[in-house]
Parts: sequence; structure tokens; C-alpha cells
Amino acid sequence: MESLVLDVSACMPWCCEDERTALSQEMLSWAVSGANLHVPSLWPWEIMNAVAVAVRRKRISAERASDFFEQLAAFHFHIEAAPSLSFTVSRPATN
Repeated sequence: MESLVLDVSACMPWCCEDERTALSQEMLSWAVSGANLHVPSLWPWEIMNAVAVAVRRKRISAERASDFFEQLAAFHFHIEAAPSLSFTVSRPATN
């Protein structure tokens, strides 16, 4: 099974025809065929925002946005965990 690491810029061409390239279409084919798609923890919010902006700017219709979200729901996304915000502060050694 193929695995891909994606961000929003790799996924938006699947939604917006004017951004499509041969590579984006190949990645879409992999996604449709069941590839594991690894995305960062912020990806769900980023993709929703990018699609909302595309609708607001009339690049796509609200119906196309809805269809795109349905398409994404069928893919095998693995959302990576957010990094831990805990850290250790090291103190200088005392002699």
C-alpha cells in the first residue's frame, strides 16, 4: 500500500481545477486507490479554511466544496498527533 505525506497545498488541487497538475492528479489517483495519507495535526482546520476561502472568493461553488469534503471523507487519512508542548529547561551545571 502506498503512503503519502501531504499538506493542504497538495490537496487543494483536487478541489480547484485551476490548480491541477499531472502530479496532483497522480496523488489523487493514489488516494482514490486507498493509499495511506499522512497529514499534520492542523490539517483539518487548514483544509476547511482553504475551502472556505475558495468559496468566498468564488473559485468554487458551495456545492463543489461539499462534494470535495465527501470525497475526502472516503480517503484513508492518518492525522499525526500534535507535538508535545511540555519541555524540560536545563539549568547550567554548578561547579
